[in-house]
Amino acid sequence: MTKSRLLALLAIAAAAGLILAGCKEPMGFNPDANIAWHWESSPKVYTLWGYGAGGWGGWGGWGGSSDSVGTVSVWNTPDTLYVTYALAGNWWLDEARLDAENSLKDIPQRRGQPLPEQFAYGGRLLPRVQTRTYAIPKDTGWSVGDTLYIAAYGVAVKLGQGGWGWINQQENCWAGPYFFTGDGGFACCGKQGARYFKYAFQSAHKNVTLPKDTVTMVPHYLDGAPGADCYWRVTLSNVPSGYDVWNGDWRGWCIQLMASMKAESSYRVRLWSSIDPNLPPRLQDTAWCYINYLINHKAQGATAWDIQEAIWALRGQLGWLPQPDWPPLTLQMYNDALAHGKGWYASKGDQIAVILETPVQVQLCIIEVDP
Repeated sequence: MTKSRLLALLAIAAAAGLILAGCKEPMGFNPDANIAWHWESSPKVYTLWGYGAGGWGGWGGWGGSSDSVGTVSVWNTPDTLYVTYALAGNWWLDEARLDAENSLKDIPQRRGQPLPEQFAYGGRLLPRVQTRTYAIPKDTGWSVGDTLYIAAYGVAVKLGQGGWGWINQQENCWAGPYFFTGDGGFACCGKQGARYFKYAFQSAHKNVTLPKDTVTMVPHYLDGAPGADCYWRVTLSNVPSGYDVWNGDWRGWCIQLMASMKAESSYRVRLWSSIDPNLPPRLQDTAWCYINYLINHKAQGATAWDIQEAIWALRGQLGWLPQPDWPPLTLQMYNDALAHGKGWYASKGDQIAVILETPVQVQLCIIEVDP
């Protein structure tokens, strides 16, 4: 910030009796904000096997033969397990039954054979569909890394082109590499070849890997120069290898309006992920979710100053300045972040704000990092 502008802001703040406050809404994640998001680079995908080849109204043959009728994909967000059936060609899903448990024995069974009609999710599908996603709320007994046993059953029918016409083939379907009987053997009531798969519940959010030891930071103040894309240009050095940050220049922003830092000076800093649920209390702030949204949704044409002041606003540090006096794009980004930032989380290609904490009381900064 230029000296004259900073003095003017300080004078207004003093006159207004400035009290700093963070956003009042709690941080959190909304699994419905982006149903395609998941921790893995791609969902886990399993073949959906159909058994038998009966005619109209048939329930499949008894020979144990199988063919692929589609796939079942699984992934999770922090609070929800998603399972998607996707049928191929002219196969259509007439019925889907689904269960996910901490142990195989908790899936409804009789004498080692599953009972799809007692599964917790699914049912008949009218009209028939070729894709269907089920959202299963995270059980209180599920933790990151826990293995879930998932039974995904379906009844697939082959219809005429485009899903019209008489049923000319109907098969019972199961997804996964493991058999309930252990040998892929015989089962009655059309449930031969009953399968399941295992899935490890994934980390609660995309995050960054950072060194625990301090590194060196040198801030270069850009003063809103034309074409600048950040408030500070931050140079990191002495960063060990194997992390999501490295030696070099990073886009940096100021977090504390009423604090200072000397440009071109060297500081030892500890790096923290702003979305780490275990941040030390001194760094916890309900504004982090909104700031992370903002740095990934900058308004077209916004200057570094527009963005910087929106960050201050999200931390309650422009509350003493009437909103009509805010730059238009600052106000636009502020309102956008408040409307959409709660529950937003980073996915592939998004930036995460990494906090740079110095052992001495100077201005707190962040840099943008894409893991």
